[in-house]
Amino acid sequence: MLSLQQRVEQTNGQETSKPIRVLNIKSLCSKVGRSRASIYNWVNPKSPHYLPRFPKPIRIGIRSVGWLENEIDDYLAIMTKQRDGSDK
Repeated sequence: MLSLQQRVEQTNGQETSKPIRVLNIKSLCSKVGRSRASIYNWVNPKSPHYLPRFPKPIRIGIRSVGWLENEIDDYLAIMTKQRDGSDK
C-alpha cells in the first residue's frame, strides 16, 4: 500500500486530514479474497465476469496500477448492505 498525499475531508464542519491509500494488486487480492485474474476480469469490459460497479484502477506508474482503498471500502460496504437487504 502506498500513501500518495493527504486528503482533507469535511466532517461536521471540522477538517480532518486522512491519507489517500493506494492498494497494489497483491494488497487488493488479500483485502477482497480473490485472485489477480478475478480482479482484472472484474475491471475488463470485454470479460464475461465484468463488474461495472467495481472501482477502476488508477495508473501509478508506467507499468503499474493501483486501487484507491476508500473506493474499495465503499464498494464492499455497498455490497454488504445489498446482501443484508439494508438498501430496500
